[in-house]
Amino acid sequence: MDRVRSTPSDESPALLRHTSVDDMKTCVGCGSELQTERSMELGYVPPHKFLQHKLWRQTADASLGLAQGGSESGIADFTLNDLFGRLTPHSVAAADNELQNAASTPPEPSRPRRLTCQRCYELEHYGKVTPAAVDAAHFLEAIKPIRDSNALVVNIVDIFDFQGSFIPAFRKYSGSNPVIIAANKVDLLPDGVQLARVKEWLHREAKALGSGVVSVKLFSAKTGEGIDDLASAIEWYRGARSDVVVMGCANVGKSTLINKLIEKFKGPKQRKVTVSAVPGTTLSLIRLPFGENGWLFDTPGIFSDKQIIRYLSEEDIKKVTPSKRLKPVVERISPGKTIFIAGLARVDYVSGPDGMFFTFFTSNELYLHKTLTEKADEIYLDKRGSMLNPPSILNKKLPALIEHNLEFENFDGPADRAYVDITLAGLGWVSVTGRGKVTIRVWYPAGCAVGHRSPLMPFESIRGLKPNPRGNMKPYLDLGDVHVYDPDLGPSRQGSTSDPTNSTFS
Repeated sequence: MDRVRSTPSDESPALLRHTSVDDMKTCVGCGSELQTERSMELGYVPPHKFLQHKLWRQTADASLGLAQGGSESGIADFTLNDLFGRLTPHSVAAADNELQNAASTPPEPSRPRRLTCQRCYELEHYGKVTPAAVDAAHFLEAIKPIRDSNALVVNIVDIFDFQGSFIPAFRKYSGSNPVIIAANKVDLLPDGVQLARVKEWLHREAKALGSGVVSVKLFSAKTGEGIDDLASAIEWYRGARSDVVVMGCANVGKSTLINKLIEKFKGPKQRKVTVSAVPGTTLSLIRLPFGENGWLFDTPGIFSDKQIIRYLSEEDIKKVTPSKRLKPVVERISPGKTIFIAGLARVDYVSGPDGMFFTFFTSNELYLHKTLTEKADEIYLDKRGSMLNPPSILNKKLPALIEHNLEFENFDGPADRAYVDITLAGLGWVSVTGRGKVTIRVWYPAGCAVGHRSPLMPFESIRGLKPNPRGNMKPYLDLGDVHVYDPDLGPSRQGSTSDPTNSTFS
């Protein structure tokens, strides 16, 4: 019978010292060390389940002719006497019943041979998430070996939160290894977006952050779009290296992508990692067979201190994280107006020309509310948790909103393309379009990052957007399909041959 090899690769000894493959000491889902005593801590397995699985493994190994006591025979550090001492009467009865059923049925070689902790099991089978507190130092310690390895690094980012999902001091952890930037959620980009320009933008931003990037790929972990292209790039840039390291902040779709890559490169299906919408479900460095001679290393989801999602409940994270194709909302406003992004952020237009365009690239599930700035404080205090939801009224973790005063100017650039994005880490961004000098005050929870950058979608901010009222914001006019020349793409990749001077706006 063919078996997955367990001989370590010589390519990345630093990584191999920090991982385990075929022993049963760690959970295959999250990488936590398995234990049967502390039900509220990571890696917990009910004792009777642990005992049942161990005995099943021994029986199955015997039927398959595998040697007892080797790496395939169970957890050497635990004995049956140890486990019996921890069983309650209920657990003994449950284990005895399950073992009797198992004894009457020949073991099936196809049954998963790795054990998952209770947290991962409930997540996979029941969709139940058990939050677990893990010290940030644990994550940083787990990814240190990557710096000294000889591997291809795939850094996964969220297209809708590039700055927030890009690992701080990334080069410190990736070392001199080549890096592929894999941007998730391409399936959620607004209709009509030029993907070539998005890739060029990502490449520029990643290089500016010092990532050592050799390629940028767009993909969707949800639909599989772009996975083949990404897999080909991995195979190409992997070269003589046998190992691939996948890195990313928590909640960027890393585990889902790894599952798809394992299937594509013939990895065993029973060795999938845990997938969840809650950040930080992959808790240790996990090594998985990858192709004929290599390993794929799954790193922990790294918490970004600057993202708002670390303060939100599971239900609120689902609302904040886009799950459908984004429908940006564009609003033409004058100074003295405020727009709330649910109860999570507030944008005040303090001063500047009348009729500037503000385009909100946030989840379709978030309520947008426009009001006079002079009334904004009162509305926030009165409606937070009800009309301005999320956060839920029960959320006591979200810090108070603090103000960030920003000034921008555009006197010489086109009036029909955005000239700046205001980024809200973990939430999305707001594009500003028009001419003149503007002062904007952004309110966001303390500790969560507010920044600005060159616009990711400068033309989509007002071009070709259909009226899309959300909350109490009404469409100011039907823009139709405005075609403008995009100098970033060049003549061969234009979406329209319209006269570039023929603009709807002056």
